[in-house]
Amino acid sequence: MSSIQHETVAGTDSIINDIRVLCTDSCEQIVTLMSFSSMGNKFHSLHCSADSMPSFTDKDYSPEGGTPLFDAIGETCKKAEAYVDSMNFDIVSVTIITDGLENSSHTYNQDAIQNMIARLSEKGWLFAYIGAGHNVADVANSLGIKNYMTFTKNSDGTKYMIEQNRTSRYNYYKKMERTINEERKRKGRELTTEEKASLRKHHNSEYFE
Repeated sequence: MSSIQHETVAGTDSIINDIRVLCTDSCEQIVTLMSFSSMGNKFHSLHCSADSMPSFTDKDYSPEGGTPLFDAIGETCKKAEAYVDSMNFDIVSVTIITDGLENSSHTYNQDAIQNMIARLSEKGWLFAYIGAGHNVADVANSLGIKNYMTFTKNSDGTKYMIEQNRTSRYNYYKKMERTINEERKRKGRELTTEEKASLRKHHNSEYFE
């Protein structure tokens, strides 16, 4: 991502702001953010309230080395799963953005990540894969991810991708909010984790539509 470092940083900060805007008195947004390279994966936030997240700047991100994609997905989801399982979240979503193919993971392989994504998808987790410079559809399909988007690796292409992702996130969140609230009203109580997972799975393949 070195050729689009500034746009990537600005776009990530924009994503954080977008999520923060979706916070309400009755709806808190929790964010885990990781950057990854063969020089080391770094958690910039771990189960952090969007309201308390600092701005993301050039000092936070220095793209270099290879692409340990499988390790990044595996490490992030492993840490998130225990936390998510202890909560009764309305929505759980994972967005992966990369400009390269896997080439330097040491802990996880494709089969392990595919199995992990399949298991978490059954819990109602939404996975979205956004990529540039490779066959995004093939990689997404190989991992069992139904929602994917390709972007052009330049300033305009990155800005367009961020805007499209913003629109998709907003529409998905509002759709899920409406669906879950209607079901709460119909049942007259808070929904269980399993009930929310079932509702999420119904809409999880429509993220980029």
